[in-house]
Amino acid sequence: MDLQLPDLSRIQALISIRKELPSARIIVLTTFEGNALAYRALKAGAAGYLLKSGIRKELTDAIRIVHTGEKHVPAEIATNLAVQMHYEDLTVREIEVLRAAASGRSNKMIASELFISEETVKVHMKNIMYKLNASDRTRAFSLATAQGFFYKPRRCEPGERPKGQFAPKSPAECHVARPRFREDRKAA
Repeated sequence: MDLQLPDLSRIQALISIRKELPSARIIVLTTFEGNALAYRALKAGAAGYLLKSGIRKELTDAIRIVHTGEKHVPAEIATNLAVQMHYEDLTVREIEVLRAAASGRSNKMIASELFISEETVKVHMKNIMYKLNASDRTRAFSLATAQGFFYKPRRCEPGERPKGQFAPKSPAECHVARPRFREDRKAA
């Protein structure tokens, strides 16, 4: 299962598959090295986690190992997961607050955007910094990014569309959508 495909929470899909078919053995194959994503995938029931940059032999070995009922995680990811274990998971709301703070918004602006009080924003920031063992917002955002808490396909701005089939990862992967019909072109 590729975790970077658009339009569906792949972790949620993994949970649903395991719920319907408890004996299913799923290997997550992704380009994303984030510890938090690997941790969530394995916690959701993945039997293996591989990077697309890995060699074919590693994939065939993983398939064989998982087929026997064991789990397979490459050593470098397992080491990073051990580091991840001392971090507590951030809640969805904490991630929203941290993402807004990282973009330079004040507590008051974040509170307004998320329909919560400014005091609640402060509590979330305090919890985030505690969970990540960070001394300030910038460090918290850096740690959360490195751990993979911010994996989410990017969306293009209104009036733009992805250049390719998959969700864009950067603004360069979006372009201005051109009207498709002549009538629309005249109106634009």
